[in-house]
Amino acid sequence: METKTQVDTASISSSASAKSVSFLARCHAIRQRIAPVIKRNGKPYLILLIIHVVGIVAILRADVSYLDDVGRVAKGY
Repeated sequence: METKTQVDTASISSSASAKSVSFLARCHAIRQRIAPVIKRNGKPYLILLIIHVVGIVAILRADVSYLDDVGRVAKGY
């Protein structure tokens, strides 16, 4: 059921355009392969994404100095 995307690069004049078209073609091919997996397993992926986002937000918020930390910072604790 895997389909391959072919891009006609002969009509593209610049190499930068060819690179962007091939990149988009690869992204499209990857999306076609991943879409059925996400449809089957969407709920577990969503739950894991939420857990990871909560963990990352907690790590980012842990590096904040609060008013009661001023004394410890000044004394070097």
